[in-house]
Amino acid sequence: MPVTVDLSVVLGWAFATRRPPIGVSLDTRAHGVRFEPDHPGLLLAWLRASSGQWIGICEVQLWSTNARCVITERFWLPPSAVRRRADPPR
Repeated sequence: MPVTVDLSVVLGWAFATRRPPIGVSLDTRAHGVRFEPDHPGLLLAWLRASSGQWIGICEVQLWSTNARCVITERFWLPPSAVRRRADPPR
């Protein structure tokens, strides 16, 4: 199911600042993975923990800043970090 994933829940440290720290090279800024707080993804499954809490297993594609490289990653997220994505208008 198409969803929007709040990556700041699991990668909060990556959102500590929008400006790169001093000393980060232009090459790293151009080729580094770009993280967005609200990221499109796919909900693969809901998993129920023995505590009774639900965990969403989501797959997202993370792109480099220059959009030349991509990696597909899976995250285990709390329900508050997963929202159903509206279907695009036809």
